[in-house]
Amino acid sequence: MRVLVTGASGFSGRHLLPMLKAGGHELFALSRGTKYRHISGDARWLGADLHKRAEVEVAVRQAGPDGVIH
Repeated sequence: MRVLVTGASGFSGRHLLPMLKAGGHELFALSRGTKYRHISGDARWLGADLHKRAEVEVAVRQAGPDGVIH
């Protein structure tokens, strides 16, 4: 399953990514910043500000997720 995690560099996202990877999911991590991108090299990191609809739409199209964790 392709999963997009919003706020992936935040507290919850940092803990979710390793668990989702262990479950065999293909990961897409959405974040405004780059500070924690090292936490999961297995995730494809996408940059977007959730307050900017156009940026989010581009990220979602790129990921083509089966599910989103927000």
